[in-house]
Amino acid sequence: MKLHDEVALKRLYDGDFEHLTQASTGSTTGDWFILFYSPQCEHFISLWESLAVRLLQQKMVAVVNTRDNLHLKERFQISKCPQAIFFRSGKMYEYVLPSFEMNSLLNFVDGWFKNAPSKPVPPLQTPLFVSF
Repeated sequence: MKLHDEVALKRLYDGDFEHLTQASTGSTTGDWFILFYSPQCEHFISLWESLAVRLLQQKMVAVVNTRDNLHLKERFQISKCPQAIFFRSGKMYEYVLPSFEMNSLLNFVDGWFKNAPSKPVPPLQTPLFVSF
């Protein structure tokens, strides 16, 4: 496959997030840097597309629309827009630096994330079935 044939920026949804990222099982599909956004901050998607191209074949880069994916918004306690989280080996590291600019984002996933507090990835919520 040629590099230009591969889709750099992935879009994730409530229904496929865990299957594609395997975030709560230890990220066996690799490291993921995910931008959670809502319509008022869609302008950050173009930056995320550029980031995805720069990190192609190194890290997975994706976006999640929190307006349309309420389960993911709740699961990861997304409270601001945008909110970026780096998922690696069953842990998540929130990008808390004040600047959303390319070099800062690249440095974060290239190792600076180790300076950020980590949290375990919240488990996937399964529906509760009640039998009578």
